[in-house]
Amino acid sequence: MTNYFRLENLALGLAIVLATAWLLLNHAVPIWDGAEFVVSGQKIAEAYRTLDFEHILNQMYYERGWRPLIWPLLSSPFFFIMNNQIGAATMAIQTVLFIVFTLYVFRIASIYLDDQKSKYASSFVILIPWIFNTSR
Repeated sequence: MTNYFRLENLALGLAIVLATAWLLLNHAVPIWDGAEFVVSGQKIAEAYRTLDFEHILNQMYYERGWRPLIWPLLSSPFFFIMNNQIGAATMAIQTVLFIVFTLYVFRIASIYLDDQKSKYASSFVILIPWIFNTSR
């Protein structure tokens, strides 16, 4: 068996297939959700303004919506920095996560490919959702 078939490759391939299938099937935020993470993130960001470390930790722990717990925690510093402006904070969150994901995919690709091919591969993987979403 060669080094090309590893558990990491299988996991990465499965993640790409599942993410692509989800993007093909799901095109809108659920109606009953709206933007629950925004409300939770803004409440946590308001705790930053008190400068009370214990209050910030309590707010981070107790402020929970039904969405995944990490998203309000990741978004709250951006809401604090952007003064609770939803559009600017959401754009900043998505930009930072896009950069992190791009670097992560590049590092994985650079394990198996040379530098030039790693750049092409990571660019292609990163652009797959946009290609599928705008190809209709």
